[in-house]
Order: sequence, then structure tokens, then C-alpha cells
Amino acid sequence: MACINWCTLVFGIVGMCLVFVDSHFVDADDYDVVMKRIRRSADQMPTDRAERSKSAAHYLAEHGKRKSSPKMNLTDDTCSGNNDTLAKGVLESIMGAYDRRSVPMAGGVDVKVDLIIQAMSSISENAASFTADVLFSQIWIDPGMAFDNITRCLPNLTLSHRAIEDIWLPNVCFQNSKSTAIHASPTPNIFLLVYQNGTIWVNYRVKVEAPCEIDMSSFPMDVQRCTMLFESYSFNVGKVRLDWYETGVILDIQQGKLPDFELVRYTWAKSQFYYPAGQWDQLQATFYFRRAFGYYILQLYLPTYLSVCISWIAFWLDPKCLPGRITLSISALMALTFQYGNVVRSLPKVSYVKALDVHVFACMGFIFFSLVELAIVGHVDKLAMREKKRHEEREEARRKKSSRADLLMTQFMGKSESNSYFDRTTSMCAEPTPDCRLPPTWSLGCSTPSGVPTAIGLKRRSLSAARLTINESALRRLHKNNTDTIKKHEHRFLKWRQLEWTGEKVDKLCQIVFPTSFVFFNFFYWLYYSMESAKQFQRLHTDQDLTGSYTIH
Repeated sequence: MACINWCTLVFGIVGMCLVFVDSHFVDADDYDVVMKRIRRSADQMPTDRAERSKSAAHYLAEHGKRKSSPKMNLTDDTCSGNNDTLAKGVLESIMGAYDRRSVPMAGGVDVKVDLIIQAMSSISENAASFTADVLFSQIWIDPGMAFDNITRCLPNLTLSHRAIEDIWLPNVCFQNSKSTAIHASPTPNIFLLVYQNGTIWVNYRVKVEAPCEIDMSSFPMDVQRCTMLFESYSFNVGKVRLDWYETGVILDIQQGKLPDFELVRYTWAKSQFYYPAGQWDQLQATFYFRRAFGYYILQLYLPTYLSVCISWIAFWLDPKCLPGRITLSISALMALTFQYGNVVRSLPKVSYVKALDVHVFACMGFIFFSLVELAIVGHVDKLAMREKKRHEEREEARRKKSSRADLLMTQFMGKSESNSYFDRTTSMCAEPTPDCRLPPTWSLGCSTPSGVPTAIGLKRRSLSAARLTINESALRRLHKNNTDTIKKHEHRFLKWRQLEWTGEKVDKLCQIVFPTSFVFFNFFYWLYYSMESAKQFQRLHTDQDLTGSYTIH
């Protein structure tokens, strides 16, 4: 397809060069002289329009030499003479009987349209348009402009741009353009060529601003479609029928590159549109542009990545260094907001969310949550200190209680040693028998198996002391239970300390969670919007009823 397009362009240029070599130009001054002469003699030389289509032999047989052009000699000798004089004579003969107010043919005129994109200058998102310099051609046949019945020495005739005002035009216009201007450098860039058979080729060099369908939902990975529509402004299909020339739309690939957009495809097609006045032919040239988002990578995406990473430095700082951590996060958030404002200032104020907005707001969210993490760290440290203080108070009370118990056990052990003799004596007693008696005046007695009473001279008070005495095994068990209780509480405290959320542990967790989450977010972000960009191109692109297309790889 590229080879065909380039070959068409080369052949077109070669053909134009051949035309210009053999063409004869009538400049503006000569054209004015001829037209003044025609206006003076218009009433003296009425000519029937139908005669202009007759053959040269028939024309000479009926009219012979015309009085209006005495200098013209339609012999072979004329071709070797001054062709400029011949061109002015032919022009005078043509325009003398020409009527620009009527359509050249009763059945309507077929007009071929050709478009060459000379340069594309810009695409404006705010104006929803693109600007291009184009060479716009119209080709049709006008029998009234044929001069093959006058002379065959001139293959074609090139006229001044002023002749446009004196011939019939199909009035093909840019139907949807926002502004159109014909270049003047210094004279209007209008090319008018007339062939022997009456074929007219009009070419304009125009600066045109055409509309674009702006969809910023996947910005800056969006695809934009811009369209040029051509139709006859004055005539419906009954008078003017439009169609693309065989070359269609021609574009140099290098001219399709813009600073922030790249032309990826262009098509041309024909359609019909119905107005209240009838049916009109429309020619449509469509251009598809893909945004080159390298500028936004450098100016927005990389700075936002750096801002988010700077906010993470706070996770490696001391939790007690609150001013420094707050300064890092706030500075990163302010820098991100400022950079985002600089970029969106040049974008249209759309009401839907763009891909850029999702990225920036996500980065703002990461920075904001780093501030929230700082508040959580402070709150966790505060709770930990409060719980630690409470635990220390409980341990202090437990230690005081334990020291009291130890003191009592020491006292009990001292008393048990002083009453060891009583313990040993009582341990020698057998099972109690009915013969054991304690008189009121005696302390304690016990009869032996032989019936001899054994008595110890103890007072009644010694009995109460004996009852409060605890043996050594019971004391060991009591001490062991107390020690086990203390160890159990200490183990529970150590376990609680291991599970306790401190500021350092929260920071260590965030050192892993935040970067991992950000990496996953960017992976899904670029994957999703790359797919959305491809889907957007498929939605905008259509191959229905295309006359031709070209894809740039």
C-alpha cells in the first residue's frame, strides 16, 4: 500500500511537471487586457453557447475567420510562432461567449476531488480541532471552455487566479471546517489549468482548521479522530456529483508527525447527506492520531513516582522524629499537586475522569496514607507506653504482695523450728484411743500400750501454738506455687510484649506493604489503559464504505 501511494505521488508530480512544461500561461495583466476587450465587444459578438462544442472543421466551415480575433491563424504555421499571442487569442475566443451563470451540462457535472496534505501543524484539545496546509484540487469538464475547435497548437492553457471569478465553479467547500484561508505568498495560491477538451483543473493551497472528536478518557494514551468533509455548497446531486480522484488522499509520512501526536492511519470515503433542498454528495477524509506520551512520562509520571518514593523515606526514620516525617510527606504532596496543576492547565475541562487523573489521585492517596501511617505510629506508641506503665504498676504491686508472703513464710518457718520437739513427740503418737485424756490442769497426755501415761508439762497456750505450726513439706509446696504463679505472669507479659504493635513494627510492615502495593497498582494501571487505548482505536475506526485507506506502521 505504501509503494502504491508513493508511486501515485511521484506520477502525479511528474504529470504536473509535464503539464507545466507544455502549458502556456496568461498572466494577470494580459488577462485584464483580454477581458476588457471582451467586455467592449460583448454586444457586437453574440455567440451561441452550443457552437462551442463543435469540431474545428465544422467551426471553420460556418464562420471562417472571426472578426473578433483577426490575429489568429489556425494553420500549422501558427504553432511555430508566438504561442503567448495564440494563448491570448484563444482566451479571448473562449471568454467572448462564455456564460458563468449556468451549469456547463444539463445533466449535471461530475467533479473529481483530490487532496494532498502538505503539512500538519497542530492539534488543539481545547479547540477540538487540527490545523493543516493542504493542496485541494477540483477537476471537471466544462464544454464552454473547450478550445480544440479553435486550435490544436495549445495542449492546455494556464490562467491567472483572477479567472476564477469569471468561470463557473462547482463551489466545493470544506463543509465542517472551523476556518479556511487561501495562502497568499504574495498572490493568492490558486492554480487554474484548462485542457483542449474543456477539462478544468483548479487547485487551491489552503490552511484549514478541521474538527476532531476529542475523547480524553484514556489520556495520555488516547487516540483522536479528525475529519474533513467536502461537499458542493450550492448544488445538489442533480447539478454536481462529487467523487474522489483516483489518487484519493496523498500524504508524506514525514509531514504527518507532530510534536505530541503521530498519524497512524487515514482513510477517505464517499457518502450522501439529505438536506431539505435535496441530496448532496459528501466526501470524507479521516485522520487517526495517537498521542505520543513521552512528554507526560518525563514531566508528570516520573516526578510523581519520585514524590511517592520520597514520602516512603519516613518509614525508615525514627518514629519519634515526627517533624521530619511530616515535612517529607507534606512536601511530596505539595510538589505532586503543583506538577499536576501545571499539566492540566493546558487540557480541556472535561467532566469525566482521565487516565492521568487516576494515576495522580492514586499517588496522592499513597502519600496521604503515609501521613495516616504516621498518625497510627504515634497512636500505637502512645497506647504501648500507657500499657507498659500499667503493667509496671501491676508488677510493682505483685512484687510487694510477694515480698509480704515471703516474710510470712519466713516467720512460719522460724516458729516451726522452735516447735520441732513438739512435732517429733506428736509424730510418735499412735492412733488416737479412747484412753487419751487431757485433764484441765494438764497440757497434753497420751497412754502407751502398757497403760503408763506419758505427760508433757505444757501449758494450754502451747497447744494453740502447735496448731498454727506448718510442716516443712507444706511450706515448700506453698513457696513453689507462689514461684510458679510469678513465672506464669512473667511469661504472659513476655508473650504480650512479643505480640504488641509498636511504632517500629508498623513502620517495618509499611516498608513492605507500600512499595508492593504501588508496584501492583502501576502494573494493572498500565495494562488496563493500554487495553483501553486499543479499544478506543477500534471504536473510532471503521472500514465500512471506504474508498481507500492507508495505515502507517
